[in-house]
Amino acid sequence: MISKIKALWSILIVAIVFLNMSALEVKAEAVSDEWSIKTTIENPKAVSAVSELNGKIYIFGGSSGSNPYKDVQIYEPKNNIWASGSSMPTARSTATSVVYGNDIYVIGGYTGNAFSWTGGSSVNNVEVYNTQTDTWSVRKAMPQALGSLTSVLHKGKIYVFGGMTTNTRSVATVQVYDPASDSWSTKKPMPNTLHGSSAVVHKDKIYLVAGRHIDNNSNVSLNTFLEYDLDNDNWSTKPNLLTARGGAQAVIYSNKVFAIAGKTEAGGRSYELNTVESFDFEQNKWSPEASLKQARSGAGTITLGGQIYVIGGSQSTLANSPVNTIEIFGKIDGSTPEPTPTPEPTDPSLPTGDRAILVVTMTTGLEKEFDLSMKEVNDFISWYEGKQAGSGSASYAINKHDNNKGPFSSRKDYMLYDRILTFEVSEYSR
Repeated sequence: MISKIKALWSILIVAIVFLNMSALEVKAEAVSDEWSIKTTIENPKAVSAVSELNGKIYIFGGSSGSNPYKDVQIYEPKNNIWASGSSMPTARSTATSVVYGNDIYVIGGYTGNAFSWTGGSSVNNVEVYNTQTDTWSVRKAMPQALGSLTSVLHKGKIYVFGGMTTNTRSVATVQVYDPASDSWSTKKPMPNTLHGSSAVVHKDKIYLVAGRHIDNNSNVSLNTFLEYDLDNDNWSTKPNLLTARGGAQAVIYSNKVFAIAGKTEAGGRSYELNTVESFDFEQNKWSPEASLKQARSGAGTITLGGQIYVIGGSQSTLANSPVNTIEIFGKIDGSTPEPTPTPEPTDPSLPTGDRAILVVTMTTGLEKEFDLSMKEVNDFISWYEGKQAGSGSASYAINKHDNNKGPFSSRKDYMLYDRILTFEVSEYSR
């Protein structure tokens, strides 16, 4: 059994989370063969939660020393503009974040020194940032408090994988959050315990890329590649990565899985990586890609407008030296508008304008039309998808607003789930 001192020393070197970010499948016609520096970061940090929505990159908390941050940095690549959002209720690093409608859910994290995993505790907080109102709200906490975890949104639900406990132990937990009902459930555990992995979605399945494993006897980076079949709640193994990557960043890009940077051990030492590799589903193998300009771990990664963005991180977790750049990979596809919105949590897609016309076609052929705010449309779709998945009430009340007639203070149309044939959303901005 390794001693506590040895475990913490190893964690100081390698405890890095790569936070999931929204997994956007990008089909780029032309891909550059190298990385380039896009811009510098005003307040560089590592192990932040990073997400993209409507062409803006949101950076939540993180660490550049012993104490975590609660600040929110917002970067708009199209105009190269930085801004600040309202701070998180809880200062933390190694959290994970997921986009759902106009909101970004920030889940879990660690309140102490994330590099040595001392001085704090793993948390189960779920805090939601509304990107339109710049406000925060609190949702039901996770059943298990964890930092260094990863997550994805799929079919209207948030899947959270692995993580590390306060006492520095990796877990195999799979926790599932339903935003429509504000409730948690669990699925079949992963084949092995891990933290600092990175999750992506491809063709209705979820993939976990690399990570780290710590228990009483081992403390190692992993090169594992796991496939999760949601329909059967079943796990299977895929070909291992070429390099073990503690906390590898992963995105779907050009119909491949890109595993980016991280930290590994070789020759008796541990070091940050600038290497990149990709998995081709048709060839069923990993291949090297162009390397980053700067080695880094604990970065954030998103895809936007036909390019991969790698944001911040640390060039040495032992010395905790933040990387103050954003690197990009890939040429913008002329057929893809910039910016490309992050996929929304439901099908059909949620609107991106200020308002929308919602047309609901009933099983009788009757069409009902409503002029609603984006939030009202999102709430309706969340209810519908939740009911489709087997949860929620059988009816939903839609406020008719200006369609009110007569001496009524309000009028609502109650929609019955099993009476809805189709619905259409036509977004617009007022």
